[in-house]
Amino acid sequence: MPGRLWHLLLVIPALLSLYQAAVSATPQEAAVLTQLKDIWSVGTNKVSRWNESVDPCDGPWPGITCALKDAITFPKKCRISNTSCKVISLDLSNSNLTGKIPFILGGLSNLLSLDLHGNQLLGEVATQLFDGFPDIRHVDCSYNYFNDTIPITDRADIKNSSWEHNCFFEYGGCRLLPNMRSLSECQNMTELDLRTCPSWVQQNPIVLYILVGVIPFSVILFTFLIVMFCCWRRQSKNRMIKSKISSSKIQSVECRVFTYQELEEATNKFHDNRLLGCGGSGSVYQGRFANGSCMVVKQLVKARDCGDAEFWKEVLTVGTIQHPNVLPLRGYCKESRGRERLLVYEYMSNGSVLDALLSNDIYLLPWSRRYSIALGTACGLEYLHEHCTPRIIHKDLKPSNILLDRNFTARVGDFGLAKIGLFEQTHVGAQMFVDPDYTLTGKLTDKSDVFSFGMLLLVLIKGRQVLETPGKAQLFSCIQVLAKADDPSELVDPRLRGVFDMKQVILCAQIALLCTRILPDLRPTMGEIRRILDGTASIPLTTSMINSPNSSSRGSFVSECPTPSIGSCYGHRAGSFISDCYNMSTNSRHGGAGSI
Repeated sequence: MPGRLWHLLLVIPALLSLYQAAVSATPQEAAVLTQLKDIWSVGTNKVSRWNESVDPCDGPWPGITCALKDAITFPKKCRISNTSCKVISLDLSNSNLTGKIPFILGGLSNLLSLDLHGNQLLGEVATQLFDGFPDIRHVDCSYNYFNDTIPITDRADIKNSSWEHNCFFEYGGCRLLPNMRSLSECQNMTELDLRTCPSWVQQNPIVLYILVGVIPFSVILFTFLIVMFCCWRRQSKNRMIKSKISSSKIQSVECRVFTYQELEEATNKFHDNRLLGCGGSGSVYQGRFANGSCMVVKQLVKARDCGDAEFWKEVLTVGTIQHPNVLPLRGYCKESRGRERLLVYEYMSNGSVLDALLSNDIYLLPWSRRYSIALGTACGLEYLHEHCTPRIIHKDLKPSNILLDRNFTARVGDFGLAKIGLFEQTHVGAQMFVDPDYTLTGKLTDKSDVFSFGMLLLVLIKGRQVLETPGKAQLFSCIQVLAKADDPSELVDPRLRGVFDMKQVILCAQIALLCTRILPDLRPTMGEIRRILDGTASIPLTTSMINSPNSSSRGSFVSECPTPSIGSCYGHRAGSFISDCYNMSTNSRHGGAGSI
């Protein structure tokens, strides 16, 4: 027994020496901080301001936060010599630190937060480094030059650490990870072990083989198809020409059939606060639909002499018309109650030409915009007269029926509500725009629209004062004066304030003179008018047409007819109409009863 006790006494000192060696092998936190100062003290950064005469935790040193071990999450000043005083946060951001992260940093085993962003640290960040911080919760190593791969750890509390703007890449990868620094920056500051990225050919050899085999075959096939297409096109040339002639230049859009409930909800049950205006044919409401679109709902009073089947057939025909200068019919409702019918049009945000003329805003209709309205209206009427099957006669052309979209593009509206292409039905609008031939024949034709267009040109030139002029004789005389004026500055709308194109004003006046000739067949077509306005044709107007006597209202716009050359201007019943016109002009000069 004494022998065993003696052996035990020899073992105990050996164990104590081993324990003391183990404790001294792990640096204390104060020693760790001192070594970090020796490594990272540069210039005037945070580390260089660590004063060894002050306790690191009681001072504290810049960037260092401490706490007692029993309340590790609550920062508190303490003395680092106290075994319960632990360093819990190390913030050395933007401190101009260089080199690799020293392994001695793992001696701060109680860290909860480590912030090293904004420095010039480089090298690999070993995963084992985080094994020395069992309680760490926040790590920010962004904006450095760390390379290799991002440390992988299963600890949820530091999985979302910030590693952006470094030089990390995937293991075995050939490109940097997203949100890293540029490749040139990384190559200048650190060594990258990036392999060469394979070329597209190396990555897609099968696709290359397919292309090499398919392209020649495709070229041969494409050439063969082109030859076959040319042969087919040559054989079917006549059929294609017929198809082009019969089809409209602008593709038609089918009208939509609305329910009465849809239109009632869109117009707030046809409330007065949605009412845009009233006319002889009915009321117009603004409709706001569930899909956010805004349209106009026209509530027509049902005509007694027009059957439902005939009316809806006409509506469907009008609904297929699409042209940039024609107001399209977007839909209709056959469930209307009582005697009313409901049509839906596109909403024109700038109202009508009449609204613009009556507006107090003198800059709303500059001359360039007026000329554009005249040309757009001519294009729309030409389309209705010459490119629609059956052709459509407007029969009520006036400023209130020329609408303006948000770009002030002219849209011909309220067309086709009378018979389409037939002249049995007549309709009279504002008196100054109605063809005088209507009082003789009781019918309105396409040349009646031409007359109305001529009066519209006068309104665009003279402005709203024309609308207040009583009687057509004064208007016709005004057209003559404008057509022969060298300087029409005193005759145009004063709201233009002298800003207009003189040649365009005189051209419009001369076109108005042609449009208001007494014999409808001597008036130009809308196609001819459009070509004159857009400059592709010249106006067939002679001096004798302009310098006509104005002893009567008839003479003021037919006295050009005595010259035999006029009958050939448009080629409509030239000989008989010249003689008739000459006789009527002679009677008017002698005060004959034939004058209107």
